[in-house]
Amino acid sequence: MNLRRYYESDFITSEYYKFRPTYNNEIRDIILEYLKQVTGKPPPYQLMVDVGCGSGQATNLMAPYFKKVLASDISENQIRIGKSQNKFDHVTYSVGRAEEIDVEDQSVDLLLSATAAHWFDLSQFLKESSRILKPDGVLAVIGYCIPKVTPITSKNIMSDLTDFCTKLLQKWMFFGEKFDRDGYDQSFSKYSKIFSSIPTQKKQRCEVALVYEQKSLSYLKGRMRSSDCVQAYREFKANEIKEQNGNVTEEDLKPFDVTEHFGTEVKQKLCLEKSHDDEIKFNVVHDVSIVMAHKIMLDE
Repeated sequence: MNLRRYYESDFITSEYYKFRPTYNNEIRDIILEYLKQVTGKPPPYQLMVDVGCGSGQATNLMAPYFKKVLASDISENQIRIGKSQNKFDHVTYSVGRAEEIDVEDQSVDLLLSATAAHWFDLSQFLKESSRILKPDGVLAVIGYCIPKVTPITSKNIMSDLTDFCTKLLQKWMFFGEKFDRDGYDQSFSKYSKIFSSIPTQKKQRCEVALVYEQKSLSYLKGRMRSSDCVQAYREFKANEIKEQNGNVTEEDLKPFDVTEHFGTEVKQKLCLEKSHDDEIKFNVVHDVSIVMAHKIMLDE
């Protein structure tokens, strides 16, 4: 699957920047504490590399603790957005692959990947990690998958509907099954394969909950549109219609908008069919997995 295709369009990269969650200070502190334990010294550190950086959510979180930061992504549009929001003089964004990182051997204090490693060639990425990390350098891989969503009506948290709404969100995000199953299996397993594949005994894994309260149905639809699985289904239907009719319009694609199907079913369940999307609120929880390791040694 050509993932660059999904995260390169103006549509998906703008939705990604607006609706993807930002990582919180707890995640930052866990990574910095691990790095401090390994190196025996506090920040600032010399060099961080963030691969698969997207529009810079994790880059911005960690950048203040390093003297130099290199952020790269295979998507030119993601890098364009990353550059446009960059507020740090010591952060550089560039197009690049996680399997070929343009830095010297043993030069990196922290190699970071945030919600991207499940798309990498894992064996090549780990080989590159071993090459570029300092002897006391750290690899940190973080990621999340489908959030848990709990509706809120009249200030009542409807916990009994969390499972229903979460399964409904998952159903419509993956509708049509036009996605990279291996990549999502990695995410659903909370990066267990990535963790077990890192060739070192010096590693650990933990989880952090990202909690967003009072998020609207409009937000959830935007979060869906920021996902490659939704974009993949949209492009599949567009190509199918174009082959049949010779062209395709936005009107042709409306019946296949999975975000609208999700919204309709949610409203029906909540008996809020006449409510505007912005009026319907949810608590949204992303379970973030954090994998950290050092002393990565690969056989030549």
